[in-house]
Amino acid sequence: MIATAPSTGRLSAQDEPQVRLALGSGSALQGQTAEIPLTLSTNIEFQGVVAIFEWEDTMVRGVDMIPGEVLEDADVVVRRVEQNFMVLGVVVDDNANGLAALPAGTDIELARTVLRCRPGNYEERSTPLRFRDNGYAAVENGPLLDNIVVIDAAAIGAGEGLELSDGHFQCTAQSGVELAILPAANEPGSACGTANVVMRNPVNDVEGFVLAITHEAGLRLEEISIEDTATAEFKADFVQPAILEEGGTLGVVLDLVSPIEGNVIPAAAEHLIAKFNYCCVNGPTQEGESAFFDLKFVDGVLGVPKKDNLVVIGGVSTTPVVQDSTFTCQVVSEICDDSIDNDGNGLVDCDDPVCASAASCLVGNQVFAMGTRRLNRQGNPDPIRALIGSEVDLEFFYKSPEDFVPGGPQFDQVQGVSMVVCFPCALQCREESFTNEHTIVHAVDADFVDLQCDNTPNDGDGCELILGILVDAMPPFTGGTLPPTDTFLSVGTATFDVLEDPKACGQTLPIEFCDGANGRGNVPIANLVSAENQSIRPMVLNTTVEIYDVPRFFRGDCDSNGRVNVSDAANVVLTVFGDKQTPYIPPCYDACDCNDDGRVDFADTICILRYLFQYGRAPLPPGPGWDEFGNRAPPGEDPTEDNLDCVRGSSCQGA
Repeated sequence: MIATAPSTGRLSAQDEPQVRLALGSGSALQGQTAEIPLTLSTNIEFQGVVAIFEWEDTMVRGVDMIPGEVLEDADVVVRRVEQNFMVLGVVVDDNANGLAALPAGTDIELARTVLRCRPGNYEERSTPLRFRDNGYAAVENGPLLDNIVVIDAAAIGAGEGLELSDGHFQCTAQSGVELAILPAANEPGSACGTANVVMRNPVNDVEGFVLAITHEAGLRLEEISIEDTATAEFKADFVQPAILEEGGTLGVVLDLVSPIEGNVIPAAAEHLIAKFNYCCVNGPTQEGESAFFDLKFVDGVLGVPKKDNLVVIGGVSTTPVVQDSTFTCQVVSEICDDSIDNDGNGLVDCDDPVCASAASCLVGNQVFAMGTRRLNRQGNPDPIRALIGSEVDLEFFYKSPEDFVPGGPQFDQVQGVSMVVCFPCALQCREESFTNEHTIVHAVDADFVDLQCDNTPNDGDGCELILGILVDAMPPFTGGTLPPTDTFLSVGTATFDVLEDPKACGQTLPIEFCDGANGRGNVPIANLVSAENQSIRPMVLNTTVEIYDVPRFFRGDCDSNGRVNVSDAANVVLTVFGDKQTPYIPPCYDACDCNDDGRVDFADTICILRYLFQYGRAPLPPGPGWDEFGNRAPPGEDPTEDNLDCVRGSSCQGA
């Protein structure tokens, strides 16, 4: 508590107030912050202050305002911090119960204002910090305020003798560290190429860095790599790349994990620190033409939270000078297996006539299929039925008929497969559930088997899985293959969870082989068979999953129209005694079993008629749709185990 004498009342002539609000000066490196003092000098104790000041926000922005210790006992301290101005409002005593005034003094620190130089690449500059009357409010949409000091209940402003002393803030240019993107282009015969990012730090060792680089829509960022760079050479402990639609970020800390050994990227004229691999998506279409796409360092745009380009020197983050560049796309022929329109004619991969004879576009005799584990009479896997909220298995098969070409290329001998499957997100793939036990893949002891599930519907490509199998992938290479087969052989099983999604119940959902999906990665994958070291497109048999619920019905509702009436008694008769040529098959046999004795017979007709016309006992649970009090009741499950089924009933009414 600050001890002060009480106010002496109105000012006498000899006690004319001398009051000054002043802003200090300071400087910071580009991208860094500094504190500027806001002070008050007065020869008379004061009861309140309003201070408003501004600056040009093209270079500097406000970060915070920290009240000084002198304001600890003030009843009201209001701060407003914006991009280009700040407001401080102080009322020492707003209820006449506490400290009445604060003592006089010289350069009393009211607050320390925190300002930040915007990151970037610009020359050293300074901006004035100016007091401003009638320009800003303490709260949004509030009244505009003037700079004042309250003395003896009187507001002393510029017109009453308040002196306002402006300050200034200087942003100093970074020196010694530069980040640059070197010019790049797609490699000959490919739509893709690498843009190298270099760091020039001739004076200081660097302990870490962040890169944030955007590219134009004509490019696609495929990968961010540190292979064969100084980042890898000096053993960075933390490397976090992020590939986004409009760009990519890379965060690196050289020495993060114990034991802390002081790893740094040492001072040097130039270091290669990262590789950004791009592919041309919309390149030129005429020979001899080139298309140029900008690659730019950006601050506060990419990532969550937004990333700035920076380097860490001596434990402090500093903003480097940056040098942007371009990526040149030159005409290339269509590459027939990368899901990119390389030649820009609107046709991708095998849809492009130039790929008609490409091995990856030739449809071979091989077939992929999926569905139930058992094969039907036609030798194909059946579609799947799944109870909502349960789990279900999906089996994967291949067929590669014997080609009877002794001594020639053995395209019927399968070296490996890549299967890409798209499925509705009402199903969720269990990645760890995949098994190939008791399959041909297990029998030949395949070296590489991997299932990847992408159950995220919000990543732009829906839900999908990728299954990769390579029989002979590890030395010693023995030439192992999956054998020719004229019938479908299983290569594995994956388990799916069926979500409790009422919209899916009763639906027949497609599960399809789909080219170009990328799972959780960034590289599009196609359905392919590898044989004779060539990629061959297989034929495919898609499947479906029918989602059903536990059967629910009204007892006595033999035609399953949602009500029990005399037509249901007639339908029981048709079920039991109907014409053999056109027999009546009820949607739900359980519903026709009015007396719930486990069979449908003439007694059920009598049960229904007595209930309707002779006040007989209501059909047994789940009942006819009305309870004993005459209230509407929902359909229900059969509480009795019997041999009657309800597979064609309204199985999703209660989902």
